[in-house]
Amino acid sequence: MQTQDATAVHATAHRDKVDAIAARFKTDIEAGLSTSEAEARYKATGPNSLPEARASFWKLYIAPFIENWLVIIYLIAGVLLLIISLAINKVDFSTFTFVFVVINAILAIFQQVRAKKALKALKQLARDKCTVIRDGQRMEIDAMLVVQGDLLQLQEGDKVPADARIVSANNLFVDEASITGESVPIEKHTEPMTKEHAGIPDMKNCVFMGSHVTKGNGKAIVFATGSQTEMGQVAGELTTIADQEIPLRKKINNFAKYLGIIVCVMFTIICIYKLLLNQGLPPHEQQPVLAVLRDAIIRAIQFMPINIILLVTVLLFTGVLALAKKGVIVRNLSATDALGRISILCTDKTGTLTQNEMTVKHVMAGGKVYDVSGSGYLPDGQVTADGKLVDIDASPSLRALVTSGILNINVDLVSGTRKVAGGRKKVKQTRDVIGDPLEAALHVLAEKTGLSKGQLLAQSARVKEFPFDADLKRMTTVYSHAGGDPGTKWQVYTKGATELVAGLSTALMTDGGPVPMPEERRAEVVAEMERWAEKGFRTLGIATKEIDAPADGKTLVRELVEKDLVFLGFVMITDPLRPGVKKAVESCESAGVKVIMVTGDHPRTAKSIGSELGIWKEGDKVIEGADIASLSEQDVNKVSIFARVDPRQKDAIVRRYQGSSGMESKSRVVAMTGDGVNDALALGMADVGIAMGISGTAIAKEAADMIITDDSFNTIELGIREGRALFAKIRTIIYFFIYTNLVEASFLFATAFIPGFTFFNPGGPEPWFVDQVFLIVGL
Repeated sequence: MQTQDATAVHATAHRDKVDAIAARFKTDIEAGLSTSEAEARYKATGPNSLPEARASFWKLYIAPFIENWLVIIYLIAGVLLLIISLAINKVDFSTFTFVFVVINAILAIFQQVRAKKALKALKQLARDKCTVIRDGQRMEIDAMLVVQGDLLQLQEGDKVPADARIVSANNLFVDEASITGESVPIEKHTEPMTKEHAGIPDMKNCVFMGSHVTKGNGKAIVFATGSQTEMGQVAGELTTIADQEIPLRKKINNFAKYLGIIVCVMFTIICIYKLLLNQGLPPHEQQPVLAVLRDAIIRAIQFMPINIILLVTVLLFTGVLALAKKGVIVRNLSATDALGRISILCTDKTGTLTQNEMTVKHVMAGGKVYDVSGSGYLPDGQVTADGKLVDIDASPSLRALVTSGILNINVDLVSGTRKVAGGRKKVKQTRDVIGDPLEAALHVLAEKTGLSKGQLLAQSARVKEFPFDADLKRMTTVYSHAGGDPGTKWQVYTKGATELVAGLSTALMTDGGPVPMPEERRAEVVAEMERWAEKGFRTLGIATKEIDAPADGKTLVRELVEKDLVFLGFVMITDPLRPGVKKAVESCESAGVKVIMVTGDHPRTAKSIGSELGIWKEGDKVIEGADIASLSEQDVNKVSIFARVDPRQKDAIVRRYQGSSGMESKSRVVAMTGDGVNDALALGMADVGIAMGISGTAIAKEAADMIITDDSFNTIELGIREGRALFAKIRTIIYFFIYTNLVEASFLFATAFIPGFTFFNPGGPEPWFVDQVFLIVGL
């Protein structure tokens, strides 16, 4: 049996050669581990699962009884009254104290259990499967059974079950958005890297737990499982983050401490006065010492507005129910109030402000710009030019471009439905992408023009594919439209970086046919592409040409196939904004909440989207994550966008705004949204952590205080409104009961110094003082 310290392997895995990593784990690159060896390693290391932080019995069931100083003081007073009452054989409403505490705690416990059940349902606890090679045989196993040294077989659509070093790769692309925040899949390779300290985005010869294979295939040797993976380490760090004290609870606790001092002083004064007064009375008129203590406790405790705790809890609970109708699952009851108090909202871009569904919005073909309506992967939309609907058959250059795009992709779109909480519409139509999101955008564009990929494929056959190459920045497919017999013509379709594809082209397609493409025209195309790129669009250049089918025994040479192309144009692709998000941002700003965009994108792209949303304004700063530590407090206040941010830097952003970094003169209530592993630490550190329910990882949801079931920024804005209204109600109640308690307590304190004074005594032998006071306080 051979297991390794994953921490040490993490530091060197990207620098090790394939043979070295295989030798380290005694793994055969072709046959993998033996079944017996894998079973032995499983017994030694345990299941490949993340450490799940379970709420202790104390935190879940005991803490709600004593998490507030008002409750603690009242409990102490209640216990003393109960003991004294039993000792002097007097029954009163001291148990009323315990009723309040129990009701308050039951509501808090009920909400925590309710949220845990909702989260459990949201996780859809189906076990992940993966393919490994053991004893030279491919087998599908539960991901939790993967061990160090296992040889993973990675295929398009697979979820990576552990951290692993790639030992073979065939056009392998992996989506690491849940870990790094990068929305575009990363091409992977096997070559060792020379960089000693590399971050996850730089480790292109490794794959990580939680990422997805979008294209190609490969093999990888597992070097870390469970808590030792990058995802597992984040999960472990979350357990070390102390629960943030909610502002409302913090203020009530501070207030209660001062009241506690007043209560002790009042209790002492009344006791001393009563005992001295007792000494001057005849023996038959003197009160027992316990009765004096009981009377002093009751009068002193009137300064404690216990009603606030119960009523605030009830109000928070009603706020939770209201938020649930709007699609927000609340895991931390007190965070409902904090949501209404936030002044800084740090929001992820991809999937929160945007739809995380790459969409073609414009097409440049035949010297004309076409507009494409609709967004996302649903084929709802049209292609227009100058506001008029375009007939694809009447636009040869556009048809050629769309045809070339649809025949040069390897992507599938799977239709489905998704339940959505809140509102009348309970089911949402969806399409999931298996493959490259940029290729999915081309697929949907073809559907909007009326072209069918199935019909085109029925008329042709792919005879060759030159996969995307990171150095060449392009992909090419070759089709036979006549069955591929020798002597027939084959069609070449190329897509890639616009400037490179244009550089390989010698002709330009127009509606009248191909025309020569001189250097000046090529420069114009590149300049037009750059103008669209400055607006935040990704561009894909598309070209084609016809070639003679090679004679028997001849093979196609990529360099020759991809030269002298006919440039068809380029498409402008973006991750579209969610509907209504711009208005939601404006509402937050008008309510005094500053919205900060935090993204892994390039600053230029982030600034373009931020400007469109109104997050970035003239005079604002766009700062890269690496520069956060060096920012002055004045500069921090001018930042509206943080770009190229990694997970640790997100924590630093939250700390800077909270004032806990030691560099700020004031603190603010900060909310943080996120969906990936890279967001989890910041979610746990923020005053209000908001995770995405659909795209969010399990770690992000566990770290958050609230979960947005539809992943929409609009829902967050609605939640802030609900929180603001709730805060106004709570403030009114607190002021009301503080004033009434002060009046009542002052009266009772003053009457304690009037000998023989009784409260509400209609002439009976025993005053109704205790019963009436407790009843009044309760009501």
